[in-house]
Amino acid sequence: MDYWLAILAPLLLSAAGGLADFLLDDKHSWKELFKGLFLALFCGVIVMLLFMEEGFSAGKMSAWCGLAGLGSRGILKFFRKRAMEAVEKKI
Repeated sequence: MDYWLAILAPLLLSAAGGLADFLLDDKHSWKELFKGLFLALFCGVIVMLLFMEEGFSAGKMSAWCGLAGLGSRGILKFFRKRAMEAVEKKI
């Protein structure tokens, strides 16, 4: 039971970060809301898995997941750009 609670808190904070990002944006539609929540949860899961592997405490992991949810759009755009640049250099 404790394992599921340890996973649930970071994911909820990731979703809350995505909701905060949605509210800060000028585009308010259901499509944008669900897209933002999905991206926030995706980033939150990645951050959670990385920090679980490194042995971070549940509190630190949850805080970073919330920040990852808030900045999910920018984070994913940054990494996508870097990945595409790396692929183009190899081609």
